[in-house]
Amino acid sequence: MTEQALVPVISVLMSTHHRQADSILATAEAERRAAVAAAQAEQEREARLARENGLRAAERVAANRLARARREASRTILSARRGAYDTLRERAIQALQERLESAEGRACYEFLAQQVSERAGGAPVTRRDAPDGWKMVAAAGSCRAELSAQLLVDFVLPSIVPELSGL
Repeated sequence: MTEQALVPVISVLMSTHHRQADSILATAEAERRAAVAAAQAEQEREARLARENGLRAAERVAANRLARARREASRTILSARRGAYDTLRERAIQALQERLESAEGRACYEFLAQQVSERAGGAPVTRRDAPDGWKMVAAAGSCRAELSAQLLVDFVLPSIVPELSGL
């Protein structure tokens, strides 16, 4: 009969242990859920940071590429302008050389020679011919003056076409 008397005690102890076990399981489940939620939040934060860092890195790469493309475009434009200027300059020098052979050109040449002479204190002007054109030179003591077809064209072209002055 002693065993029968222990049944209620055993039942109470078992019930207490079941409640404790259920409480421990519920606490563990709550901690598991909290840990999973924290891990998901951390994962989302890390993913967001990675996207932001990736976006900033992509923006830097794009900005660098854009700057490089702009520099290359500027170089191409300047090179084309320089080529056009050089061609225009060569043609202008050639045209000047050809025009100076006409009657009007000879009068213009004489006027230019007089200007060079005056700049050199009235010294006589010597003409030196070279494959790339003529040059007028006048020198008297420390006064010296020179004028060439190239110099004349280089001086006049930018005043005719102002966009050429920076080339």
